[in-house]
Amino acid sequence: SGNIRLNYGTYRLVGQGLTYDIGQERVASEAFRLGMPPLLAMGDGFSGNREQIEVDNAAFYYGEPHFSAPNIRVRHATLYPGDRIEADSVTIRIGNIPVFYLPHLSRPVDDLGVTMAGSFGYRGNLGLYTRLEGLFPFSKSGSIGANLDGYSERGVLVGPKLAVAHASASSNLVSSLDSGWIKDSGDPGVDSRGDPIDRGRWFLDWDYRHHVGQNFSLLAKIEAWSDSETLRDFRPDAYAGNQDPDSYLEAVFRGQGFFLSAFTRVRPNDFQAVHERLPEVRFDWMPREIAGSGFFHSVNASAAHLRETLAPGATTGDRLYLQDFGIPASVAEPVIASNRFLFHYKVQRPVKLNQWLSFVPLVGLQAVSYTDQQVDWVGVVPSEGFSPSESSVRPEDLTRIFGEVGFDMELKAYATWDYRNEIWGIDGLRHILRPVARFRYYFGGNDESSPFVRIDRRVFSTNLPPVDLGNIRYVDDLGESSTLRFGIENLLQTRDSDYGSRNLVELNLYQDVLFNADPGADTWAGLYTQLAVNPIHWLSFDFYSLIRPESFTVAASRAQLSVINGDLWRLAIDTESLDDQVEQYRFAFNYRFNDRWGGSAQIRFDAHRNDITEQVYTLQQRLANTWNLAYQLVFRSGTSREDETQFNIRATLVQF
Repeated sequence: SGNIRLNYGTYRLVGQGLTYDIGQERVASEAFRLGMPPLLAMGDGFSGNREQIEVDNAAFYYGEPHFSAPNIRVRHATLYPGDRIEADSVTIRIGNIPVFYLPHLSRPVDDLGVTMAGSFGYRGNLGLYTRLEGLFPFSKSGSIGANLDGYSERGVLVGPKLAVAHASASSNLVSSLDSGWIKDSGDPGVDSRGDPIDRGRWFLDWDYRHHVGQNFSLLAKIEAWSDSETLRDFRPDAYAGNQDPDSYLEAVFRGQGFFLSAFTRVRPNDFQAVHERLPEVRFDWMPREIAGSGFFHSVNASAAHLRETLAPGATTGDRLYLQDFGIPASVAEPVIASNRFLFHYKVQRPVKLNQWLSFVPLVGLQAVSYTDQQVDWVGVVPSEGFSPSESSVRPEDLTRIFGEVGFDMELKAYATWDYRNEIWGIDGLRHILRPVARFRYYFGGNDESSPFVRIDRRVFSTNLPPVDLGNIRYVDDLGESSTLRFGIENLLQTRDSDYGSRNLVELNLYQDVLFNADPGADTWAGLYTQLAVNPIHWLSFDFYSLIRPESFTVAASRAQLSVINGDLWRLAIDTESLDDQVEQYRFAFNYRFNDRWGGSAQIRFDAHRNDITEQVYTLQQRLANTWNLAYQLVFRSGTSREDETQFNIRATLVQF
């Protein structure tokens, strides 16, 4: 009795009196305080040993007790040190304020499955607003909660949240659901198509990833929005990284040297033009040697039902080919569909000419068959004199056969230097040089007399395009062509202090030459430059560019420089340009003043507008090692929906 302090196993007990059973090595106490990292508990009754602890009428904290610290109040709980907590009549609280009630809780000790966040601020198009969100455990692997927002100019947004994380010896499952609905009492405006937005607005984001053993995976993603602007208005941070929602389901079985998959992409949002796959079943046979001959063959085959709704916002180029069916592109808003069967077979023979030169000739065959093609017309203006039943050409079944011949050639050379530099963490240098050349000639497939529905068409991209026939996704737009790609790949490495090697500099240069380019297209299609510099953990630089050699113009470029000074400050500079239409620069700086306070600034400059289009200034505070607080001022210029000035205060739970 008295002022008792007991260190026992992994925990420390403080109280005014205790009983210790020597035979059972068991401690009992009335009023107590218990420290068992990461938990701190205090209550009316305590009884336990190294393996199991029973407590009554107790409160559990992660970190220091504080007026704003989240905690759980329990009627009775059983603790298994280093493993889990089982509790009855659980009230989740912030300080002494109850937030959520659970009849029972069973969770790992180091993760109760509780997340909470809130924000307060002002935006002219929303008014004063407050946002609250939380997730609370309902089982050993699941948490349930809700979004609850209030906007003085728009109304109340509410929606359920869900998170599941379950792992066992044979499977691993992670899933989440985020949603919200609001009856917009303000002016919703118009969507990306220029159509008025309904007042009933909502969003739903569901993610599902399930891996069973080493052979089976099931992945799903549903992003459904009531309109193209709902996330932009009510979840601007999420919208900044996701402006084009995607919804799909994929099941994959991995066998011995092959993959069997079923992939479905759907269109839940009517404001998008989506290449739907309903579904696509695919078989991929990885390259395998033919009876010890030195020849390797591979196969991929697929069967798909494809459908696309060409929304009014679709580009003229996407709809122009419909004139093959007698449909004016200016008035057609069709739903197009077809069944497509694809078979691709490739044979290659790697030849090592010597220690530094390899040559891989290859031939391939691809057959694409289209059946049950459909073109449905909506929104046709009668006065234009177009009648689908009279003027249109009905698609017929069609099979296109392509051949592929080509080669891959690679020369490999390397040099090493016994150079060391402790400041830069360099322990020896190795330079690997790989001049490469790839040639592909595709022939066949053309049948101008039989127009067919083309859904997998060419899309705009500044990335290095694939050259292998089996990897080309614009199958329906494919025609006879010849491409030569030659380049130089460079890699500078040093020994890694833990294992293997570490890349210091990577520089790749590629040039594409099109021998039978379309009229008006450049024969020298593009010079691609890829540069990555990571000489040490606190410095990185990445650069990418696409140059049109014949006109000496930069079609696209991206660059990013990042400098980190430990956990004190970080500087990032990004640039991006695209075809003389986009030229933007972003500057971001983060600084930590001390253990509690930090700040950041982000500035975006648009060279075409000659204007600073975005400024974000944030002051960050750590409160009681439990909450991260952010006080933010935002200034924007030239935006269509966001306001020029806004402020936000955000609170995010660090750990619970």
